[in-house]
Amino acid sequence: MPKTGRPTKYSPRVAEQICALLMEGYSLRAICKQEEMPCLAIVCRWLAQKKDFVEQYARAREVQAEIMADEILDIADDATNDYIERESAKGNVTILVDHDHIARSKLRVDARKWVAEKLLPKKYGQRKALEFSDPNGEPLGPPVFNINFVKSKRLASEGDGKAVGA
Repeated sequence: MPKTGRPTKYSPRVAEQICALLMEGYSLRAICKQEEMPCLAIVCRWLAQKKDFVEQYARAREVQAEIMADEILDIADDATNDYIERESAKGNVTILVDHDHIARSKLRVDARKWVAEKLLPKKYGQRKALEFSDPNGEPLGPPVFNINFVKSKRLASEGDGKAVGA
């Protein structure tokens, strides 16, 4: 009789299913809540112990970030529910802006931006490095200093015994 319940022993097939669901946009918590999937603690243990799963998981997270970046554009461009029609008792139809839907769309975009920044910080993170380039975008060379030395009266008098302007 085959065992039923959640898997606890590492299986490449289950690991592949987890990564496929991650790439589809599911959170690891949502995946682990599914009855046929291992619990979150087991998956975390696999991530600590199984090098091949860690690499597969990292690639799945990268793909997930890329898909989220695509979703951001889809959500931002979709205006289908930004307006609602209200009919008065007299039968007049008024078109109103649905601020709740727009706010929810903004929240969805912001959440995906945040996750993409965390998953792929080099690509989607906020850059705080200073860039030194010319107006054409070319990197600048080493700094050039133009220093004009002026002999002071004291230095001139020490050097040759004559004061400047004397």
